[in-house]
Amino acid sequence: LTMGDFILLESGGRELLPWCKRLAGRFEQNVLIGLLRLPSTMLLALFFALLALGISFGNGETKRCKTSFGLFSIAVILAVSLFILSFFAFLPWLNMLAFSPGLRQIHQALNYSHRGLSPPSLVYITDGGIQDCSGVVQLVMRRCERMLMVLCSADPDDEFGVLRGSMKTVVDQNLGSWFDPGDARRDTKILLEEYQSDRSRTYLHLGILYASRGEPYGQQAVGHLLIVKLRSRIPGMKTSVKPLLSRSEICGSQDPCTEAAEGLEKLDVEDLAGCCCDCCHSHGCNLGPHFPHLPNANQCLTPQLFNSLCRLGHELSFDAIKRIGAPNLSEDVVGSPTVRIPSSISKESQVSM
Repeated sequence: LTMGDFILLESGGRELLPWCKRLAGRFEQNVLIGLLRLPSTMLLALFFALLALGISFGNGETKRCKTSFGLFSIAVILAVSLFILSFFAFLPWLNMLAFSPGLRQIHQALNYSHRGLSPPSLVYITDGGIQDCSGVVQLVMRRCERMLMVLCSADPDDEFGVLRGSMKTVVDQNLGSWFDPGDARRDTKILLEEYQSDRSRTYLHLGILYASRGEPYGQQAVGHLLIVKLRSRIPGMKTSVKPLLSRSEICGSQDPCTEAAEGLEKLDVEDLAGCCCDCCHSHGCNLGPHFPHLPNANQCLTPQLFNSLCRLGHELSFDAIKRIGAPNLSEDVVGSPTVRIPSSISKESQVSM
């Protein structure tokens, strides 16, 4: 949760907001948060002042142990009282404690959160990976008909841990059920395993039958999720390192380059590693995980690594983008008007079905 931050809502400091706008202008939020933190900051300063006085009385030439002990006791009582009362910060006269960064960190460590009928003064916003870092669940909640997902998680073996978690969340929340668009009678696990074993496939196509909202049986809304996943090319297929992308090549005024990059003719694109500058690839610093499954810790990609990722993304996404724009995306789904039934079933059986 350390990647997030608290966002001030309108309910927090509503009385001070007009005054801050007139006084601080574009710095109104900073001034407002400072004013809201002021009471708890003063109490914290009082706590440290009592501790400092207690130390000074205890270490002075005229040691007054009773006075020192009394000051320490008051400081401890104050700290314990603030800690206990901070769990009741939803009360109007204790709301100031909700703005203390130290107390909020303690509440996070204890996994404490208050639920009430009135909106809070602060809301903690963090990374979506806590529940769903793919964005699929949010799109399913909107009942989108066509969804294109680019999956770049660290998954070199195509196990789809992130996707499987998102699919499970959709089912657990009764938002819909997943199916294989090629044959809705097959479990989606088979589809994922087929994709995993076939390195030539550039995208994965999943269907979702949205939960009914009063529609008649057979007329529920259907959505399609096309997934472009970062994956290595076919094993054994060598691809030379291409020159850096140019503006003319991106805009289409120049044909895609087929020649190898100068100085990297002996390297395959999947041999690339390293960070910072392209000299790493040819001067003994081509170390670490190799292309395309680079770790998140590598925040300084070399120009050639970035270039190769762009080219790979363009190559892998071409078929999916073309497919998701097709007008007949649902025509092969079993259960739709164009039902596909095995030829081994007789016509009489088809009618009874």
